[in-house]
Amino acid sequence: MVGSNEVLNKGIDMAKLSEGEIIDKLIELKDSLSQKWEPEVFFSTLMTIYGTAQSSISEALKGNPAINVASDVEDPSLLHKDLAIKNRAYFRFLKEDTNVRESLDLLVESEAFNRQSSKLQFAICAGPNLISIFDKIDKTYNTFELKELPNNYNLLLPLTTGYKRFVATDGTEADVRACTKLTKLLYDLAKLNNIDLLRERERENIILRVKATL
Repeated sequence: MVGSNEVLNKGIDMAKLSEGEIIDKLIELKDSLSQKWEPEVFFSTLMTIYGTAQSSISEALKGNPAINVASDVEDPSLLHKDLAIKNRAYFRFLKEDTNVRESLDLLVESEAFNRQSSKLQFAICAGPNLISIFDKIDKTYNTFELKELPNNYNLLLPLTTGYKRFVATDGTEADVRACTKLTKLLYDLAKLNNIDLLRERERENIILRVKATL
């Protein structure tokens, strides 16, 4: 697991990742997990993509109670022990997809997730092919197939400093997909033109150039 995780996380610098790069990394992650469901790879790569320090991730995986604020849960449906990082997210890993949503409901009501000192925003339950996410601030639930992870990249954007989540006005799946495709298009165009999308003026310039072609 460690070897796979090192490959997926190689070269990730969260201070420089644009939304397009986040999508690219999520594509790599879902492709890897579609070959083999590895909870530690899912946890560490996802947390890295959304701006968690490598030191915190490593200590959480080691079970350091100062970092990993998850509770020890004995349940035959679990593939791996729970992992959680303070101020960020609580992860639960299932052997089968059939238990994912039910497990999320139980996790959302648990003392471990709602512990005031942990300040957790997200609860994430995942099986080999299905992911379910709860956002404590927005009180929203989202369940989708692993292959749709890149299309749902915005769900965890609040974890990344400086980003806000896109909210489709009518909540349709088509709107979310369109937003993801447009973001990826802007990112690809920026790369071709050596433009840094994290710089506001350069980002505005590339958007204006796209509008001019419409």
